[in-house]
Amino acid sequence: IVKSREIASQKMFLIHNSLGEDSKIFDPDEEPTPAGLFNKINESPDEDDEINTSTVIRNKYYEIVKNHPELIEKISQLPARVKSSKEYDKTQINVLRKKGLSMFAQQIHDPNSEKNKVISILFEELIPSVQCEFDEKRIDLSKNFWKGYNDIKGYKPTHKSGRSEIALESKAHENLKIALKIVDPKDSSTIAFIKTLIKDIKKYHTLSKRTLGRIGRKQLSRSASEKLKKDFFDEIKWIRNQLGEDYLELILKRVEKQELEVIIAVENQNIS
Repeated sequence: IVKSREIASQKMFLIHNSLGEDSKIFDPDEEPTPAGLFNKINESPDEDDEINTSTVIRNKYYEIVKNHPELIEKISQLPARVKSSKEYDKTQINVLRKKGLSMFAQQIHDPNSEKNKVISILFEELIPSVQCEFDEKRIDLSKNFWKGYNDIKGYKPTHKSGRSEIALESKAHENLKIALKIVDPKDSSTIAFIKTLIKDIKKYHTLSKRTLGRIGRKQLSRSASEKLKKDFFDEIKWIRNQLGEDYLELILKRVEKQELEVIIAVENQNIS
């Protein structure tokens, strides 16, 4: 039994690693291993909020596609700014804003009160407040909606990261700056890609935690061992092969074709 499990976990690891799916499963500071992947996959979804949230959203989407495909077409025809209202056990205004590569979720309670301010929340925290069943009745926007909505529109969000992500970006950024100083000057393709990664980290934040972990897991320095330097540049080559040398340019081109800003507002009214 133990041997069979070992073989199965090894095969699972090779499949997932080939597909790049380990980046969705392992934490940034974890080194992927067959046994680790086996244990991760067999964990309860509740033990991994990131995977659990993605799974919930994906399953809900496919449920809508299957049961109400006409909704998908209807949604695709909606304007870039959408507002709706429904009954709820709390009074709230929830706004999801997508601007370029960034997405922000904001919420305000009781917009008529001076004490309530706009707060930034995580995407998974927004879901319970905006989700509803297919037969949920839409109600008219309240007289207080526009005040809260305009307060949120006037709010200036900044790129929000958790402490672990900020630390990872910082470590990765420092390693990449060191890498530019020690890379072979003749290796123009690696130099160009490192500069692309630095630009991404500083301005666009598109790299996954797993990729940031690959870059920042071990501290690079001029005095680092030759093995550590080789391992680091091997990671850079791996990332370049996975993402493509022009990955950031392609992302930016794709964003140019999209709406500059998308705003979805859902008002919750406690009318009991």
